[in-house]
Amino acid sequence: MMTTGPRTDEGFRAVRTDGGFDGTGPSERRKRVDIRRFASLRLRRSRSETPDGGHAGKRPLPLRILRGLAGFAAAVTVASLLGNAATTPDERLEPESGKTVRVGDANVHYETWGTSGSPVVLLPGFAETTVAFSTTAPRLAAKGHVVYALDLSSVGYTRGGRPADLADQTRLVHDWAAKLGIEKPIVVGHSMGAAVAGNLGLVYPDSVGGVIFAGGDALNMDFGDGLPQWLATSTWMRSFYRIATRWTWIDQRFLAKSCGSDCTAFDGKAGAELTRKWMRPLTEGRTEEEMTRLIHDPWILHLTAAQIRSIKVPKGIIWGEEDSAEGLRNSRTNLGNPPERIIRGAGHQMMMAAPERFAASVHELSAAMCR
Repeated sequence: MMTTGPRTDEGFRAVRTDGGFDGTGPSERRKRVDIRRFASLRLRRSRSETPDGGHAGKRPLPLRILRGLAGFAAAVTVASLLGNAATTPDERLEPESGKTVRVGDANVHYETWGTSGSPVVLLPGFAETTVAFSTTAPRLAAKGHVVYALDLSSVGYTRGGRPADLADQTRLVHDWAAKLGIEKPIVVGHSMGAAVAGNLGLVYPDSVGGVIFAGGDALNMDFGDGLPQWLATSTWMRSFYRIATRWTWIDQRFLAKSCGSDCTAFDGKAGAELTRKWMRPLTEGRTEEEMTRLIHDPWILHLTAAQIRSIKVPKGIIWGEEDSAEGLRNSRTNLGNPPERIIRGAGHQMMMAAPERFAASVHELSAAMCR
């Protein structure tokens, strides 16, 4: 016979403990069912987990990312190798204009404008050639000068010489001028060319009529340590270099920006053709190899401040208003505040931004030096 206990809100509770009832009401039984389900689910999950916290049958996220990156790198490398094989450059390119003369162990490429008047020698900067002066030189010749421009050994169509040796480059320019019979020229050095122009005035003062620093202070630059050799010589870097030197639309925009706000030389189809001529020497196989070494071990031809202050020949400065203000201050200080011309609306490539004003500046400064 069953006995009953007191009534509760959930109805009558069984008080027997012999297994007939467990002594709980409907609410407690539902809670136990929920706990059992949670425990069962947790057990199934724990069995699917791997010792390192991942899940069986599913790679850990970091490993999947690494494998994806490795696959991407492999694909890029293959594409780079195939692209490089298809774009192997000519080891040497012949110049499209100008002349070549043998000077010592080098073949010097140069161009001339004008047939009479006082001589002016134009020296290009880093990664530049005679093309840099192609628009201003005829205007300068028309003002009564015989104008010469030559390629230094580093980039361009001059073969031979030691590109990173300032003394060798200076001697090469001096001997070239002597061979052509150029007497006491005014030497204009643009950008890195200012170091060669300054050194000519320092080492061969009796052979030059004066030097002009154009957009270059002739001082050293801090390039850091350069890229590791394995990266500088990698197939990826070679691909990057070829893209940078062969995609005219990229180079055209870069040169236009360097030229200055008033520059139109690199606009339109004429600008694209000028860009092609500008970049062409940089696509040579030998230049590509030289640039690879340069990326690993950077250098620039330069003088010290003390050397620049020791230059005794007449001096001058031409600067683009939008070019480096620090470089202009350095040039003024080290050259002793010589006569100068500032070209408004022009950047680093001021001879392209304002070829007529650049020619007039050279003419005016040269006239003052020759008095």
